[in-house]
Amino acid sequence: MKQKPKTKSSTSHHYEPLIIEKWALRLLKADKNRTIISTEPISRIDVEDAGCEICCDPGTREEHTEQGNLPTTDMYQCSACNRTYHWSCLKQLQCYKEEDRINIDAQSDWSCPACHDLFLDKKEARSHASQHELLNVTWSPTWEPKELLHSWASFRQMIQIYEARQIAPPLDEGLDNLERQGFCTSINHSRWKSTQGKEIRSKACFDMQPTNPHVDITSTGHYEVWIRAVDLFKDDIAQNRSPMINATHKASLPKLYEARAACIYKPDGKCIGMMTPERFHLLR
Repeated sequence: MKQKPKTKSSTSHHYEPLIIEKWALRLLKADKNRTIISTEPISRIDVEDAGCEICCDPGTREEHTEQGNLPTTDMYQCSACNRTYHWSCLKQLQCYKEEDRINIDAQSDWSCPACHDLFLDKKEARSHASQHELLNVTWSPTWEPKELLHSWASFRQMIQIYEARQIAPPLDEGLDNLERQGFCTSINHSRWKSTQGKEIRSKACFDMQPTNPHVDITSTGHYEVWIRAVDLFKDDIAQNRSPMINATHKASLPKLYEARAACIYKPDGKCIGMMTPERFHLLR
């Protein structure tokens, strides 16, 4: 007797936007397991916590205290290409000696070894190019094997921190319950006020009067009544329906049918009500 193969459990992984060099985009597209959603150019000077060009680490190499890492002072940014370097990494490559640091700290504009010997016009061209060399890439969530949770020692810890934040008291307790769910009571403002984060709040917008493609029309600027064919739903067994749904009494879907109706439109083209053509003629 053959045993049924075990199903592998997987988890959904959501990724933060990734900042990459523009030339690396083709390598990311070659990964068939990733679906890119958007790519937006970003200037090097606008990148927060930029990593060292030599070791790729954005953290400090010098200041370590019991309270954690202080703001780094050992990361130097080139005034020409806007790339950043650890002082210790520059020394390791023998670009500088420790005694050179005093003179470098005194300079208002420091150029990295790659830009140091360039003429002024070349430095300005490289500074301009640095505004278009990076891309901010977002991609769709992926389903990964559950075993991946144990790949790194800190991975599980970060997940626990994230889950703890989800059950923490909301930061917007002063908001109305509907506003916390995303609905805004203000007529002139419909931005999403929620605890889902700044990025999604700036993108999500609820339309409290969405367009109905079945009945709404293009705005005419005044009230109108159109007699037209519309799709309606009808429940033929509403009166005989059993209050309980079980194996004997199964749930049924309403039937779709077409009928003529007098649709009443506002100046913006939204349908605010319907009546039978006969009743409309009586009202006239």
